Amino acid sequence: NTSKLVNASFASGTNITSLPAEMFRYSKIESFVVPNTVTSIGNYAFGNATNLKSIVIPSSVTSFGDYILRYSLSLAELTIPGHVRVENLFSSKSAANMSQVLTKVTVADGSTQVTNSFINGLTMIKEVVLPDGIVTIGSSAFSDATNLVSINIPNTVTTINASAFLNTTKLTVLSISKDSALISIGNSAFNGSGITSIFIPKGVVTVGTYTFSNTPNLSEVIFDKEINLTYISSYMFSNTKSLKQIDLPATIEEIRDYAFYESGLEKIVIPDGVKKINAYAFGRNTSLKEIHIPNSVTTFGNYILRYSINVEEITMPGHVRLVTLFYSTTNMSKKITKVNVATGSTYVIANCL
Repeated sequence: NTSKLVNASFASGTNITSLPAEMFRYSKIESFVVPNTVTSIGNYAFGNATNLKSIVIPSSVTSFGDYILRYSLSLAELTIPGHVRVENLFSSKSAANMSQVLTKVTVADGSTQVTNSFINGLTMIKEVVLPDGIVTIGSSAFSDATNLVSINIPNTVTTINASAFLNTTKLTVLSISKDSALISIGNSAFNGSGITSIFIPKGVVTVGTYTFSNTPNLSEVIFDKEINLTYISSYMFSNTKSLKQIDLPATIEEIRDYAFYESGLEKIVIPDGVKKINAYAFGRNTSLKEIHIPNSVTTFGNYILRYSINVEEITMPGHVRLVTLFYSTTNMSKKITKVNVATGSTYVIANCL
């Protein structure tokens, strides 16, 4: 019975490797640092520790018993290895089982991953700290953590998996540096998030669908000048009403279907080298006034500009009819006053206008 225990620690140099089941259950300790020699923690080891406000569990711990923090309802700060789901330490996210004042989670040094659904749906958490050495951020790792405000992406991260930050509506600060090793961003990774800007580093070669869609505050997208990305994925920037302009990389060869559907773009210059623009890529862009399509584009999907009814100026290859970009005269802009035939065109198709 540890109900009267208020302080606990291990002497420096301890060789303890395991904390047995219920070791500190019902104790009154307020903080605890698990030694980095420990590899396993037993069932309910810190359960019902109602005064516990902070605990540090190192990445050396690879085996967790059942619900080691269940009913420890005052916990405000937690350090935990990245391979463990936070909710699993408490049994469930309900107020009866889990602390509702847990606002800060730090991934322990030495972790190489943030596991799938790491804090998925934990709406009380406002801050997460990731250490250098993290390589992979798992699927839905932070999804629906609707009070998460900021997070750093360590330079060591190579993969952000699907839905990692889905619906993180208060996440306004996301730090990715120029020295990032990031290679891949999964489907819907930032869909529905609150991010205001994003830097996409030079190593990124794979971007999933819906990656930044439904981000109402996203107003700035910066691609590294040395990036070799060859496509803008389907729905990548759909429904991004605050995105007024974007400079696409010179390496882009394809803009996939619905890539900028319902975006806030006012002007877009498509790089020379783009060969294909797929269906509805710039559809329903009601703020779009200028679009410049180079002669390199030889393949057009259906109605890339349908419902973009405020276009005033367009540059396009001579081999395409204007109306086909909008589907029909009913769906096209009535405000077009200037049409430029793209440089390099060798002919103008019959009935171009």
